[in-house]
Amino acid sequence: MTWDPVSEKLWKVLEAKPPKWGTYYASEVRGGVTGALLAQDAVTGSRHLLMRIQGKSDVRPDIGSRGVKLELRRLEGADGGLFADFWCADPAKDKLFGVMVDEVLGRWAAGEGSGPTIAGRVLQTWRALLSSESNNALSLAEQAGLFGELFFLERLCTKNQHALDCWRGPDGHPQDFVTGEWIAEVKSSMNSNSVFIHGPDQLDADPANSLMLTVFYLALGPSGRSLVEQVQRVRDLVGGTECERKLSVARYRDTDIDQYAETRFEVVLSRVYDVKGNFPRITRRGMREQFDDSAIRTLQYELLLSAIAQFKVEATSLKRFPELS
Repeated sequence: MTWDPVSEKLWKVLEAKPPKWGTYYASEVRGGVTGALLAQDAVTGSRHLLMRIQGKSDVRPDIGSRGVKLELRRLEGADGGLFADFWCADPAKDKLFGVMVDEVLGRWAAGEGSGPTIAGRVLQTWRALLSSESNNALSLAEQAGLFGELFFLERLCTKNQHALDCWRGPDGHPQDFVTGEWIAEVKSSMNSNSVFIHGPDQLDADPANSLMLTVFYLALGPSGRSLVEQVQRVRDLVGGTECERKLSVARYRDTDIDQYAETRFEVVLSRVYDVKGNFPRITRRGMREQFDDSAIRTLQYELLLSAIAQFKVEATSLKRFPELS
């Protein structure tokens, strides 16, 4: 089943109504004097979560974020009165806004505070993504990298019910996946001879943990799968607010899908290497044993796969490690 924000279905109903001038189409999503309406501006098409309020005290207007705003608004008519208006001014962010609205409604129902107060907190949490200056779609190498991580995540879902929580790469962890049993750094390459290691931390971990370097050799071809299709497969399995947040941090946006649809990846080969002992790598700890590393700001090196063949292991021999073929 394709995942969508719950609110998306209601907005689709509102969008189907014939246009009229100067009013909102609305659907109630929470009753009572402090209830809420999902609404769409009949002129601009902008999406709104209108939350009824009795006073202004719990509404802190926030119009500084790019695309999504929180304002105070007075409406006339049958649904008239004073409202906190949580709304999206950028149609390209409608999908993301739907995720934010679902989070507000869910936390409100859970008793975490008033709707306007929660909306303000949610807006603060998502501000960095909303305000991102980068409008560039992912490069081919970046598409391949994200495809590989999502391919791994899809298969991990069959072994671990907390698979999405294990995906740490988008949040800046040195390795892409962390479980209580092993750590995995995932590399995708269209070069079958080598992979690039970025920084001294990617292949460094506490010796008590099993660190696995997982390599996918990808080829381009019509029989493969696009990044868009792979994203949808993951959404079907673990879709929701946290999934969308991680995809956004990874710079995947639905507004760019036309640029990804024609590029199709096929996983030709997968390999897993046990990073331990004398595995050839550069680590922060190793450098510090030899010299003061404070002058080294960035580091990248190429790792030849033929030189690490002795460290290859079978994924099936690893506890709860996903089947990759």
